[in-house]
Amino acid sequence: SGAPAVGMMRGAGKVVPGKNFKVSGAAAEPRFKPVKNLNGVVRTPEEALALADKYGIEIPHDDVKIVFMKSWKRQDADAEYFDVGNGFYKGTEKVTWDDFVMKQGPHKDKLVVRVNPGILDSDEAILSTLGHEMHEVNSILKMFDQRDSIPISEIARQINTRKNGGLANNLHEQAWDESDKLIKRMREQNL
Repeated sequence: SGAPAVGMMRGAGKVVPGKNFKVSGAAAEPRFKPVKNLNGVVRTPEEALALADKYGIEIPHDDVKIVFMKSWKRQDADAEYFDVGNGFYKGTEKVTWDDFVMKQGPHKDKLVVRVNPGILDSDEAILSTLGHEMHEVNSILKMFDQRDSIPISEIARQINTRKNGGLANNLHEQAWDESDKLIKRMREQNL
């Protein structure tokens, strides 16, 4: 699925109430550049998820499914989520958790985080990407625990980059801080 997902807007530079835009959650790159594994080691998706668990990345398996895609076309991100397939939202439109989840197929009723299989050759990239996405997704889940529906513009301001209308110190920026901590911790343990 090459369609965008929540974190960046397509076709609009800023979140403007009443204006149509598409919302897409996507990790672009960490502040620490991940290095490849020694000796060309490539992890399986199962090993990647075990590594995430070992480093304390919370993946709520009842609500979220991590899927390493067979191929990856995006050049701007290594993961994406929230592809509802129904086009654009108005900034004032409210969404529910149900808007984030698959409506059919093997991952019905789960939010699917699609991941670039190219990161499997770097434990640091695995931690950075999964840590980033899960920080955003878990935070969005908590938002929906507090409210049944949320204006899409509010979610966009929390997960978009500043360039695309995101707020300073939003969930997206906090997710990079979490990714940086994971890479730093891994590097310190491997000294």
